[in-house]
Amino acid sequence: SYGSTNPAADLLFDPALEAAWAATSWLAATPLPGSCRWGHSSVLVADPTTQEEMVAIFGGRLKNLDTGEFFYNSELWLFSATAAPAAPVASDDAAAAASSTTTTTTTTTTGRWTLAQTTEAVPPARDHHTSAPTSDGFGLFVFGGRTAESMDHAALNDLWRYSIATKSWKQLHPQGILPTVSNNHKPFFTFLSFYISHL
Repeated sequence: SYGSTNPAADLLFDPALEAAWAATSWLAATPLPGSCRWGHSSVLVADPTTQEEMVAIFGGRLKNLDTGEFFYNSELWLFSATAAPAAPVASDDAAAAASSTTTTTTTTTTGRWTLAQTTEAVPPARDHHTSAPTSDGFGLFVFGGRTAESMDHAALNDLWRYSIATKSWKQLHPQGILPTVSNNHKPFFTFLSFYISHL
């Protein structure tokens, strides 16, 4: 038997998984050293040298509480759950403009954030884009999104790939018909393919 139906939630579950989940607990992760944000993307990647899994978050925006102005960033942060917490790292994108929303690192939490460094061109700052891991898991794709709050602003349909091994971004120019420019779209992916679903 694969499992059974939970009448209360109308969900299919596996008793073995339920027992495993019951034996786990939540731990507070080290807060992101950069400024608070939303509209960013997050995806699970891996270090090509150690094979360690990491969470990668890219982009997003924050709001200056004094002026109401939005700031968009193009930062890529990598989170390791096994690394020891580090001292706070300054964010490059508009952190000073919204210092009231900036978080700090504490030693009572777990894991470490690293701001990915690159000497190459980076994707334009954006939010409400989408990300997906590369087929080997050692990098990520970023597609679309928007660069301004106004709904009249044209959305993006550019595609970028980041390599953890080379610490570099590369803009891709696939052949064929490009997806419609969009934001707030949804990704889904297989081992070798990356799909975009428009709302």
